Amino acid sequence: MGIWLDDVFTGLAIAFCLVVIVVLARQWLPLVRRWDCAICLLAYGVPAGSLLTSTPVAAASLSVGYVMMTAVRRRWRYLHPPGAALVTLAVLLSTATLVWLPYVALAPETDPVTCVIAMIMAAGFLVASPSLSIAQYLKLEALLRDTWSRPCRAFVEPVHQSGPKVCVHLPCYAEPPDVVIASLDALSQLDYDSFEVIVIDNNTKDPALWRPVEAHCRELGDRFRFFHVDPLEGGKAGALNFALTVTSPDTELIALVDADWQVRADFLARIVGHFIDPQLAAVQAQWDYRGWHDRRFLNRCYWDYREHFSTMYRSMHERGAMFTMGTMCVLRRSAVEEVGGWSTWCLTEDSEIIVRLHAAGYSSTLMLEDLGQGLIPERFTDYAKQRHRWVVGPVQELKRHWRPLLRRSTAFSPAQRLLHLNHGFGQIAGAIGTVLALPVTMLALISQIAQPQVMPVSENTTLALAVGMGSMPLLRLAAARAAAGMTVRQLATGVLASASLHYTCVVAAFTGLFASKPTWWRTNKFATIPPTRLRALRAVRAELAIGLTGTTTVVACLAIDHTGVLLFLEVTVLFWSARFFAAPAAVLLADRELSQGSCQLALNKRK
Repeated sequence: MGIWLDDVFTGLAIAFCLVVIVVLARQWLPLVRRWDCAICLLAYGVPAGSLLTSTPVAAASLSVGYVMMTAVRRRWRYLHPPGAALVTLAVLLSTATLVWLPYVALAPETDPVTCVIAMIMAAGFLVASPSLSIAQYLKLEALLRDTWSRPCRAFVEPVHQSGPKVCVHLPCYAEPPDVVIASLDALSQLDYDSFEVIVIDNNTKDPALWRPVEAHCRELGDRFRFFHVDPLEGGKAGALNFALTVTSPDTELIALVDADWQVRADFLARIVGHFIDPQLAAVQAQWDYRGWHDRRFLNRCYWDYREHFSTMYRSMHERGAMFTMGTMCVLRRSAVEEVGGWSTWCLTEDSEIIVRLHAAGYSSTLMLEDLGQGLIPERFTDYAKQRHRWVVGPVQELKRHWRPLLRRSTAFSPAQRLLHLNHGFGQIAGAIGTVLALPVTMLALISQIAQPQVMPVSENTTLALAVGMGSMPLLRLAAARAAAGMTVRQLATGVLASASLHYTCVVAAFTGLFASKPTWWRTNKFATIPPTRLRALRAVRAELAIGLTGTTTVVACLAIDHTGVLLFLEVTVLFWSARFFAAPAAVLLADRELSQGSCQLALNKRK
């Protein structure tokens, strides 16, 4: 079995690499786009023909792959031929891996330690691979198709007069008054004739923070109403539910704007016309930010946020599964009230309500237009707390809604079921993959050095698989470039920011899974004095410890042996370990820039 399985891996990996080249080339070469079907057939045929004489089973597997590609193209006609080929080969490689790992574990020559390691890897791969594959597909779909069926731009004329009445809900808790006042000033400039603004300050203890906002609302006129409520349970969701109770009866639409968001004058005018569709319950506008251009840390965070809109969220919107994000969105008031308002038990009440709206038969949409700008957290700890909340919430949604999502009596489409389930399970799968990947690979490396095993995969196959894995960053770059016009530098900075939150996301996923009532952390928007660097690093001591442990293990193993499968394992461990160093690097970068900013501010005051 090992010989033909080795050839199957080799053939699939070579075909995958060739198809990746075709997918990348068709972005810039019209000739490739014209003949992509024939080129994909050639990409399948080269490894199949070379393996036909030596291992007919391996050649047959590639033939099966070609049949699968044809079936995929017929079922999902929006995929172009290289896109269908890439999806097919990825599925076949995953299947081959699931076959290979148990084979290694159960082979007669395998020692007990390697057997256990291989079975753990197989179990983890079986659990995490489907969800992670969905996420990868959503990120890369812009490369796999040429057209979309659902537009993401405004498809109605802007409405400035005689439109439905809109009430803007602006919740705030212990916010800097000048930040909130600037947001209110932007709202006062809205080019729309029928709106009001309700500011709900909940549980702020210091009157110096909310009194100036209250006074400014009075200055702005009758359209702006301010409520200070203390105590008020339920965090932001509780504040939004309170706002519903004091909203004027003739209000048809609810707009959500966070306290630090400065909207464009045509924010409402660009959106309200979409609600001519009676089944439309929510419109989410693309996010944008301000004040990040001159700060490297904020620049990283910006491109981390930015990539997802034109890739993952675009694909979710295509399937009617787009969710709201708590700011820069407009919802139909009657639909919100029909499904019971905002859920105070969920840390992401904004995305959770969309699950209930879709279950009730309503739709949602995404607008890839920047209609306002917010603030990015200045400190890494605040950035991590924000992402912690964004991971815990979807897991809570999964725990609460998995039964209705699987029940056929609800109004979910198959794609909505899958994507809503994966919205939470994907966080869990990613956490499981991270928890298993580094320690299990380290154990495999140590075991292979202590008692070398003859793996049923040749060095050529290992190299081909490594090249295939290495092509994924190129595909991600091409997708980000095709969808959002991102450069290599911009994507790289975003990936660094995302990697710095790796450990945070793992902890958050398990917190959402096992904690009965997770803590809700607000995002600090006050100017902060940074701690000393050693104190700042305490926040990421776990990441430091994990990264150092993995790197030390690799260095020790490289000194002993670094050939064949061992080199592949060593590089894998080094890759996973290096990801954990992104967090300390981000902490130090943010700390240094805050220190420089504080020194400059003090110098300006002296002048």
